[in-house]
Amino acid sequence: MEMWSTALERFASSPLFGLGPGTHVPWPHPLSGEISYNEAHNTILDILLVAGSIGLAAALVPVGIVVVKSAQANRLPEAAIAIAPIAVFAMVHYIGRQPLTWIFFAAIVLILSSQPLLRRPQ
Repeated sequence: MEMWSTALERFASSPLFGLGPGTHVPWPHPLSGEISYNEAHNTILDILLVAGSIGLAAALVPVGIVVVKSAQANRLPEAAIAIAPIAVFAMVHYIGRQPLTWIFFAAIVLILSSQPLLRRPQ
């Protein structure tokens, strides 16, 4: 929680565009007191720090695509089941550097956006 509150303080210094690439949360070593910079260990906060509000909005576009396309295909529960593990993991870790997460997310977008494959028989 301390890292998250520090991340929010740092985000406030550049809320629109963020602070740029890298780690931005100062964290003192428990023994030496030496400061190192880390991630906030929360994907939303880390995206806000790096890319600001504009970057977060852009990063949420794929989520919006999944929600809209799955709702159009009447498959919102399936999309929620597919996205829930990523969302839970993202709350306590930065998933942006996990390639398998993005591959999985891209697969979900592709599958859910192919309307004819998802139409239920009538």
